[in-house]
Amino acid sequence: MNKEELEKALKELEEQESLIKNELKKHETNAEGEGARNSEKEAVSITAVGKKFLRQAIATGNLKEALNKISNSIDLTKSALESFSQITEKAQMKLEGKNLEYTTQDGTILPADKWIPLFLSLMKTEEFQHLMANFLYAIVK
Repeated sequence: MNKEELEKALKELEEQESLIKNELKKHETNAEGEGARNSEKEAVSITAVGKKFLRQAIATGNLKEALNKISNSIDLTKSALESFSQITEKAQMKLEGKNLEYTTQDGTILPADKWIPLFLSLMKTEEFQHLMANFLYAIVK
């Protein structure tokens, strides 16, 4: 899921909201001057319009898709927050004067303040390679 997909889902929901508001305005305009007996009809009409749009969103799968996108976005946010938490924990350990170490893919233990071996170890990871490939693709596209 990317920003564009989230924006598209949000736009679809905003369009549906706009349609509902327009329907409400039509009903409010029609109901003016007709008194209290029409307020019950208006409530029924609003409910009917809401049900219609909800039914349509469910039937087309738009609601499920939007909820899935929101769920995925929440998952990504949770993952990012956990990573930031781990980073701050390591920074706190550094502030306390503790020496941090990490283990490379081949099992070698290196101090975390050695930038070149750390970066070379990072470059060997598949995730980093995919990230850089996407970055290069975006540049030359």
